[in-house]
Amino acid sequence: ISRDPPPPEYARMLAGQQLAVIDERSLRFTEDDTQHLLSLHDRAWQPADLRRITDGWAAAMVLLLLMVVQVGVWDHTSAVAQTAARHGLDHVRTINGSPDEGIDVASEFLDQSGGGLENRNVDATRTAAGSSVTVSGRVVSILPGVSFTVSVTVDAPTERIEP
Repeated sequence: ISRDPPPPEYARMLAGQQLAVIDERSLRFTEDDTQHLLSLHDRAWQPADLRRITDGWAAAMVLLLLMVVQVGVWDHTSAVAQTAARHGLDHVRTINGSPDEGIDVASEFLDQSGGGLENRNVDATRTAAGSSVTVSGRVVSILPGVSFTVSVTVDAPTERIEP
């Protein structure tokens, strides 16, 4: 294995196809290779576009696909955190509601949703004027060494009875 071309003494083996040279061009994905990779990951991109972006390098293609999936995981986790915070807020802001009840409801929603939020924290506050719930945590990472966080706060006026 070498980065240099084979020395002249290997010319006979090359001519007899007993030795193969795997060069930079050989390692790049063809359009068919790219199409197959995209079909494995259920992506609707055009193979020519992906090859243009990555110059045909397989590692770059896989990394780009993983980045797209990671953004999708972050987006989904953000939506789950938002929904959990809203459910919690519905219980904090009611006339007989409490921050503890809101935290319990939001936490239960997160438990049941399996939303990919690690090291999560749920916090709630309630005053006479307004209530809020914050859901935060770390998004499950599929890219080694990369960490994304989510923090969502929702608020609304606290319900009260006006005499």
